[in-house]
Amino acid sequence: MEFEQLIARMKADEKNKPRGPAALKLIDMALEHDGSGAKAAALIILSLEADNWFKFSAIELIKLDEEYRECANQVLLGVSSSDFQPSAWLERLDIDVSNKVKALINKWKRLKT
Repeated sequence: MEFEQLIARMKADEKNKPRGPAALKLIDMALEHDGSGAKAAALIILSLEADNWFKFSAIELIKLDEEYRECANQVLLGVSSSDFQPSAWLERLDIDVSNKVKALINKWKRLKT
């Protein structure tokens, strides 16, 4: 019962955080485009989802326009030591991005370290 209450509380709390929608916007942009901003967006998301393979450098932030830089800031500010995967944040909002994350990994696999 305690676990279920914790999950319910985490779902409710997530609705008040801007990080999930910001992550979704970065994911969609990285899937739709191929330029340096899309690469930066992909690295931000993939470094959190699959950090054994993808490494994000803060210098990538300069490649984002103002709108997507704000999304990146929201994602990065939303990271905590035990809660860092954007897909988990979105799952709490009842948005399944598992296929999008797989597509992102496939599209940007050349960036694997």
